[in-house]
Amino acid sequence: VEDAPEGATIKIGGEIKATNDEGNKDKIIINKKITIEAKTGTATLNANELNTIFSVMGNDKELTLKNLILKKGKGTGNGVGIFLHAGKVTLQNTNIENCSANKGSAIYAYGGTLTITGGVFRQNTAKTNGGAIYAEGGCNLTLNNVTIGGSTADANKAKNGGGICLTGIGTTGTMNGGKVSYNEAVRDDAVAQGGGIFIEKS
Repeated sequence: VEDAPEGATIKIGGEIKATNDEGNKDKIIINKKITIEAKTGTATLNANELNTIFSVMGNDKELTLKNLILKKGKGTGNGVGIFLHAGKVTLQNTNIENCSANKGSAIYAYGGTLTITGGVFRQNTAKTNGGAIYAEGGCNLTLNNVTIGGSTADANKAKNGGGICLTGIGTTGTMNGGKVSYNEAVRDDAVAQGGGIFIEKS
């Protein structure tokens, strides 16, 4: 990604897995417009519970992912599958699974535009809000035929918004087709809200 020119498409195959080796577990910083897709079929980026997978920060930054599986991002911060601050992220037929973070384990979006078409978000767990997706700060979120959860085994979990959490004035969410099912708002005190979707001031 660092060496690719603006507007490039990177094609990957099989599974790329993070390890404890130097330089092989850092998050991938998106500092341009770029597309990453499977060479054939589906390809996997496995963070192996060592770090965030993608970080996209800045109004002119743009990441498109096609036919990928992102898995096992882990951290104490937010958005260990994808962290978006402004900018634009587009997912096509891309799954995000088995991520664990504070908010928005699969995707945390502050502002910017997040468009997801197809794909499944499963087994993502947030300590606080948005087990799979957390959007705030005026983010425009659009889901087209996306599955959030889908079965008991695939449940996303969080204190509020087991599947999705939308918060903040100006934040919008639009869902066309797809489903939000079998997700859980996990009670650790007196309050847990929005097993599927939790919306606050949006």
